[in-house]
Amino acid sequence: QFFIIRAKGSRVVQCQGREQLLKKAVKELSLTFCRPVEFHGKKALQYVGELEVVLHRAARPTRPIKGKRRNVAGAPLRLRVIVSEVRLQSGRCVATWILLSNVPREISAEEIVLWYYWRWKIESFFKLLKSAGHHVEEWQQESAPAIARRLLVASMACVLVWQLARQTSPEAEALKLFLVRLSGRQMKRTKPWTIPALMEGVWTLLAALHALGEDDGTQLVNFVAWLEPRFAKGKT
Repeated sequence: QFFIIRAKGSRVVQCQGREQLLKKAVKELSLTFCRPVEFHGKKALQYVGELEVVLHRAARPTRPIKGKRRNVAGAPLRLRVIVSEVRLQSGRCVATWILLSNVPREISAEEIVLWYYWRWKIESFFKLLKSAGHHVEEWQQESAPAIARRLLVASMACVLVWQLARQTSPEAEALKLFLVRLSGRQMKRTKPWTIPALMEGVWTLLAALHALGEDDGTQLVNFVAWLEPRFAKGKT
C-alpha cells in the first residue's frame, strides 16, 4: 500500500550513510520553485525538494500493548522525503511540510505536495460540516438516502460561501461584513470575516427571508411592538 504522511523533524533517520535528525537532513536540501498557491487568502509561492532516507529504528506505538508501551521492531523502510515551503511574495516562509512517502518515483514530488495541499482543503470542508458550520454530528436522519440528501444541500451551501469568500469586489466585501453582523460572531480587527461566520450569516439571512416570505408584515409588527418596550426597560 502507498502512503503520504507528515513527519516531525525530530525523527532520527539514516541519510547519506549516516544517522541524523530528519530536520537536519532536510536543512541542506535545495528547494526549487513549484507553483503559485494561495495561503490564507494571500498569493504565495510553493517550493519543493526531495531526498531519500531509511527509517531503521523500532517503532513505539502510542497505544499500549498488553498494558505497556513497547518498541516494535520491523524491516527498515526506504522512503522519499519531500519538503514543501510556502513563501509569500516577499520571500518570507509561512509554512513548511516534511512528508514521508513510498509512492513510486513515477509520481513527481510536485504532484505529491499538490495532493497534500488539497488534503487541507478537504479538511476545511470537514470542519464546515462539523462544529464550524453544519454540525453533522447532531443530524437526526436515520437512513442513508436522507443523510445523502442533506449532505448534498450542505455541500451546496459550502460552495456558495467559498464563492463569496473568493470575491474581492466592493459589493462582495460589503456582503461579507453584513453576514458577519447577522452571524453574531466577534471578529479580530485583522480578520474581519471567516468562512464559518459567513456560513452562519447566510443561514440567518435565509431563515429571516423565509419567515418574512410567509408573513404579510402584520405579525412582524406585533412582534416588534411586544419586544420594543422590554428592550427599553432593559436599557434603563
